[in-house]
Amino acid sequence: MARYARGHVIRPIRIVCALAIGGVGAAVLALAGIGVPRAFLAMTACLALAFSVNRRPARPPRWPALGRAGWIIAAALMLAAMPADVPRESGAFAFAIGGVELALVAAVLLLLLAAIVRLAQGVRADTGDRLLVGVLGGIVAFVALVVTSLPLPAAGWIYLFCVLLGAGLARANGNLRAP
Repeated sequence: MARYARGHVIRPIRIVCALAIGGVGAAVLALAGIGVPRAFLAMTACLALAFSVNRRPARPPRWPALGRAGWIIAAALMLAAMPADVPRESGAFAFAIGGVELALVAAVLLLLLAAIVRLAQGVRADTGDRLLVGVLGGIVAFVALVVTSLPLPAAGWIYLFCVLLGAGLARANGNLRAP
């Protein structure tokens, strides 16, 4: 079992960065013909664009213009990998639902709405936090594309969305914390 130094935490920026870099890998897989959800590619493209305009990097790069260009190219690759031949059906609403399932969906939607409101509060608390703006945009893009498309993404893609949501909420809570 590994020992961690006292106060050691994984910062939300590292999680967001890992997801953005993972989006490049997903884009390469999508270009190779492997099914990657459009929602995930849109979400990670938003994260890459947020890194391209980030003014407060964890470690300042030696050549900032090169780093900015790299993030923009990564976002362009993710957007280019999004499939254009999406079925035009009624999306996630094309199924029958019972009372218990309806209550569960309503609870999830309310929790998601509360999380989005908390992220917006974090953006309002620190308007210079462009990464949080990118996270908020990525979350909204993911939800919008998941709700309007069929088939729904596999659970692994939803898990990555939840990781980003948690990192975004941690960053928003950090912005809301009084110094």
